[in-house]
Amino acid sequence: MPIFSIFSQTPIAQNPESNQATPSLNQRPSYQQIFQGQLRLSLWVSLFLTLFLIFFFSKAPAPLDFRQWSYVLSCVSYYWLPILTLPLLLFPLIWLGFLRYILVIILWALTILFLVDAFVFNYYAYHLEPTVIRIIFIDFKGLGLPGSLTALIFAGFFIWLAAIFFFYRRLEKKTLRKGLTKTYTAIFFLSLFLFSWNCLVNIWANWYAREEIILYGAYLPLYRSITSHRLAPTIPIIAPNLFPPVKGSAIDFGPSKSNDFVNYPLAKPQLDLHDDQERPNVLLIVLESFQAASMTSEITPNLFELSQTSSNFNKHISSGSATVPGLFGLLYGVHPTLYDTIKYMPLSYPSALTEALNQAGYEIRVFSSSNLERYQFRSMVFSHVEEKKYYSGTDSMITNAFINTIDPKSRPRFDFVFFFSSHYPYYYPKNFTKFEPTPNYEGGFILNRLTDPKPPLNAYHNSLYYSDSLVGKIFQALKTKSLFDKTWIIVTGDHAEEFNENGLGFWGHGSNFGRWQTSPPMIVKRPYQTQKIDYSNLSLHQDLAPTLLEEILNCQTPASLYSDGQNLFKLPPTRPTIISSYFDTAYVKDDIVIEKLRMKRYNWFNLKPLTKASDEESWLKSMMEMERRFTSPKNKN
Repeated sequence: MPIFSIFSQTPIAQNPESNQATPSLNQRPSYQQIFQGQLRLSLWVSLFLTLFLIFFFSKAPAPLDFRQWSYVLSCVSYYWLPILTLPLLLFPLIWLGFLRYILVIILWALTILFLVDAFVFNYYAYHLEPTVIRIIFIDFKGLGLPGSLTALIFAGFFIWLAAIFFFYRRLEKKTLRKGLTKTYTAIFFLSLFLFSWNCLVNIWANWYAREEIILYGAYLPLYRSITSHRLAPTIPIIAPNLFPPVKGSAIDFGPSKSNDFVNYPLAKPQLDLHDDQERPNVLLIVLESFQAASMTSEITPNLFELSQTSSNFNKHISSGSATVPGLFGLLYGVHPTLYDTIKYMPLSYPSALTEALNQAGYEIRVFSSSNLERYQFRSMVFSHVEEKKYYSGTDSMITNAFINTIDPKSRPRFDFVFFFSSHYPYYYPKNFTKFEPTPNYEGGFILNRLTDPKPPLNAYHNSLYYSDSLVGKIFQALKTKSLFDKTWIIVTGDHAEEFNENGLGFWGHGSNFGRWQTSPPMIVKRPYQTQKIDYSNLSLHQDLAPTLLEEILNCQTPASLYSDGQNLFKLPPTRPTIISSYFDTAYVKDDIVIEKLRMKRYNWFNLKPLTKASDEESWLKSMMEMERRFTSPKNKN
């Protein structure tokens, strides 16, 4: 028996002039009527929010073919499906008196969120987020809203709540309709079908960087594309005509759209290149989860030896406590929050660094044991890399591939080498078990957050010891070919790794923005450099791109027009930065960390909680303005 019909035996008042069931004026609606009222409300709210979706889509380029139109229509299901599911999830509450109004509160909040988000998006070209909400509540005058207008807005919110409440009460008292169950079921399964189609198109479009599809996600609030690197290659096999296995291309938005959403870079880097100028090779080596404190002569002897004749940036902060924001800031030179916009248009807004290297005639190659196809990263940064110059496999395999393809006679090269062994569960061959004891089983810290950190830390150090041996092989091969001294060598990590150093139960990465998760080494060796130089000023992942552009390509464009970083060799005494993780972002200034989502405040060095500073709201607003430099419209009316 369907869930919608289980109340068929519920006694209800009868209208003497008809056979239809209706409640008396003072009688509480039956449980069946309450449930149908909730179904009706969810349907009406779904239709209401569709009006907002039409508004958001009106800001995007118009669909041109079946795939685009079907995808745009299927995006509606992304919102309809959870709204239509809510009455089923909250079904037990209809027996609990006023608790049945939880549905009304949730749907009211959702409509308010869409309303405010539409306002923010229309004027500022980005979607609502926790920090914006906080400033609206705490410092509304700073947004240009007078107190009287703000009071009217909040009064309007509560009037809207009363209106929805009154509307729902009317829906509860409506005559029972057998046809409502069929209508609701049909719309529910239609939404389910459309959502399945949305997932299918998303998986294919994200894998093949089809911007004509995925760009629409940037215009929608609370939207996250469904991806799967395992399923994506099989979709063209099943439907090759509808989903061809062909990479997409950059979208020409036209003059009417080009400046409305993304303004990266603000100016294309202008390079002062001379044909007779010899350009050095560049080797960028990234070790997964590389903790700065673990770069020692015992754990990483080859890298430690390199550091003795290199520039060492001793207070370095990654752009992320996870891989994607860490690599994004490193190779784009901008704060990681821009990734959430550019990932929808990866080919239209590629990295200014790799674009400049390509313009300068560099041969760009990639050696990665991590899958960069995911999250649009390969399309964003390495779209110019030919398939034959993109090497994947284990760390040992990509090391051999690099060594076997060294060519002293080639044009200048930019090589990106990404080792993955030092990612949990920390891989290393048995003969690299230098540090003991190691864990008897994986994941012991999950069950006991305060467990002895020594065994997992030893396993981590063994994996770094192994990765360092591979780096040593690369260095030796370069020396054999007389290329080591002629090459810019940069070594860092995508982020760091924590082993409960602060005694607070934090492990791994992605769970906070403190020193142990966000501070990898940053070693830069210029060609023919023989002296060790230590820098104590704060350096960032975002600094690498402007450094290479200025020092190697003689870029004449101010770094601020294409980057949030600065030249590593011209660092200011202090400055703020932005770090992202899997789901949250933090503002960091003077070793104070403020998380945007959880609004936690703590010290970057030791995670000790901090109280709110007197000037916090003002510098939060300045950080938000800095964060949006490449997304806010250039010309605001």
